[in-house]
Order: sequence, then structure tokens, then C-alpha cells
Amino acid sequence: MRSAIVAVVLVAGLAWAAPATQAQSSLAKDLQARSGSNAAGVTALDAQKIAIAREVLRAREQAQGRGPFDAPTTQYWMGRLTSLSLDRLLAIAGAGPGADLTRLVSSAAGTTLADGVSPDLGDSARDLVFTMVTPCRVADTRVAGGALANASQRNFYVAGTSSARFTPQGGVACGIPIGATSVAANITVTQAAGWGWLRAWPYGSSGTASIINYFGGDTIANGLILPICDPAAANCSAADLTIRADAAGTHVLIDVMGYFQRVNKDNYRSTTITQYVGHLGGVTWPLSGTCQNLTPVSVTVPGAGQIVVEATVNSSLNHSTSLTEDSEIDWVIAEAADDCDISLLAHRTGLDAAYALVPDVYPSGIYLFPSSAKYVRTVGAAGTYVFYVNALWRSGVGTGTILDVGATATFHPQ
Repeated sequence: MRSAIVAVVLVAGLAWAAPATQAQSSLAKDLQARSGSNAAGVTALDAQKIAIAREVLRAREQAQGRGPFDAPTTQYWMGRLTSLSLDRLLAIAGAGPGADLTRLVSSAAGTTLADGVSPDLGDSARDLVFTMVTPCRVADTRVAGGALANASQRNFYVAGTSSARFTPQGGVACGIPIGATSVAANITVTQAAGWGWLRAWPYGSSGTASIINYFGGDTIANGLILPICDPAAANCSAADLTIRADAAGTHVLIDVMGYFQRVNKDNYRSTTITQYVGHLGGVTWPLSGTCQNLTPVSVTVPGAGQIVVEATVNSSLNHSTSLTEDSEIDWVIAEAADDCDISLLAHRTGLDAAYALVPDVYPSGIYLFPSSAKYVRTVGAAGTYVFYVNALWRSGVGTGTILDVGATATFHPQ
């Protein structure tokens, strides 16, 4: 019949735990101490890394005091952090919430910010997705704060949901999430005292270019894309955007029309998570007609789409010419641990099963077989789906040996 495949996926849930009760560095030291004597398997290691990554993000949120990051930012950083080795992740945790997370993770992953290639979709300031909002005013100096004087600058909030942050600057919360790193904005000057210009830059940095020029008495606007403070790279607790007036003072209005943010890559492209099952030590397959499970494949997906499970099995058959029938072992990717029957399931296409076969007329000897198969399942909702790579001795073989098994599972969003 046909040979099968093995797949494994470790996708950790990203639910937040209770608020942190200890400092970031203390957590890092504690986990480091425990990890030194922990000989647990992959699952325990992954759980430990997830816990550390959560604390890294939680500590940064608490330090900035602006509420939780938006979901795409949270998922993005959880994915980046948990992909690192444990020692590098612990080093990032020990650096504390004021460190530049973007640079630390890029350095730990062996990428640079200057290489022109984003290490992952939606990396801080690149490959961002734009979301429109109803035009909304986050700041109006005529309402609060007064005009900017010549050679003065002022900090403004743009992101967040707390009205208390926007009232003192004459605006309202406009639905820009914590984690957005740029906004589409309309900057208006009015009641200008004379000829001058405005500059703008993300809070905590600096800028030299003019974003709008004006003359005395002007009311004039300019629509542009403005980067704002990146909470992964800096402490944005005090503001998102700094605006400076030069040569003459003026009132300033800031209206937003949309924002740019990192994407949840699971929602915008296929996601492949791979684990090699490993060498199984030359396990002899029993001469029985019982379907046996080689490995489960657990896949957690973020929504509706298609799961493709692919597996490869390397095996050997110790064939004897004294047998009166072919030597055969079959493999199948199925949705039950005891399912090896490829003939009775109407939804199967034949790609989900494979076989190792030595015809009865072949001379005695050991025959090696690399085999592969693929199983496709359409799912309608987020959740965890389990598949199984099963094997069955069919006929004739003297002994059969499973040498090793490896697999991948790929999710294609709908």
C-alpha cells in the first residue's frame, strides 16, 4: 500500500497569566537556576520559554503604564522571543523593561537592523499593515495647552484608550492601539504668529525635517505618515509624538486617519512549525495485523483555513524468498490513533498513505525504503487539531524496522 509520515507542531497558547509579582531580573535568575538542573523534554522547555516571554512583555507594559499591547504585537513578540534559545531569552529578560527589545532580539537571532531584510513579517518599522479609522482629533492646542511658542516643543499622545491622556491635549482617544508604530495624520496649524515651520518626531528621538511651513495668520494643513514611539524599542509612557515650532508660534491640531502596526503573521501568510521526531533506535515492527501509532501530530491554528500534514518514514524490510506473498508495511496519516485502513475512508485521496513493498519473487535480504505522504484537512475555526501517523504490517515480511520519522504541519489561513 503506501508509506506515511510524521509530523509534530508545538504551538504555545498566548493567554496572559496573572500580573507579575517579582522583578524581571529576579524572574530571570530564578528560571536560570531551575533550568540548570532541569532535564525535562521539549514540552517543559517550551513552557519555560513561554513563561519568560510573557514576563518580558508584561514588565514592559507595566513600565510604560499604557495598558496591554495590541494582539498582533503580543503574538509577534511571543513568537520572536520563544524562538530564541533559553540562554539568550534569559539574557533579554535580565536586561529589564527599558531595553530596546527590537535590537536585543535581532542580535540574539543573528540578524541586524541594517541588513535591509526584516527578520520576520512586521518587524517594528517594516512590513507593517495599515488600518483605517474614522478621522479623529487626538490633539488641539486651542482647546487645551495653548499655542506652541517659538523654539518650543511639546509631547502628544496618539495611541491608547485612556481619555485622561488626551483631555489635557484637547483631543480624544481615537482607537490607535498600543503597539502601532506609525500613523496617517493630518497636521494643521492655525492662528500662526508669523512665518515659521513645524518639525515632528517619535517621542524619545529627534528630527530635523520640516513637516509644514506657515505664514502669519495662516490656517494650513498637511497630510503625512508619521512614525510614533515604538514601545518595543523605547519607553513611551510619557508620549508618542513630539512636535516643535520654530521662527514663530502657532496652534496645532492633530487628526488621525489610520495606523500602521506589526501583523500577526499567522493571519497573513502560511505558518510552518516543524519538529523532527528523531531516530527511533531501529525498532522492530511486530508481525501482527494491528494498527499502531508512531507519533501524534498536534497543530494549534489561529482561525479558519487548511492544515497540511506531511511526514516521512525511513524503514527497512528483512525479506525472505521462502514467503509466498509480498513483504509489505503500510503507513497512513489519519485522525485516529488506530486508523490504518485507507480503503474505507471516502475523503482520502491516496496522498495520505504510503507503503514499503518487496515482491515475493525478490531475493532474500534487507531492503530500505524512504516514504512520504501528505494529509490535507480544512478547518473552520481556531483550535488544536490532532493527527496521527500510524503503521500496519500487511503481509509476508520477516521483520520490519522503523528507522526514523520526521514531519511538518503547515497552516494556510482562509
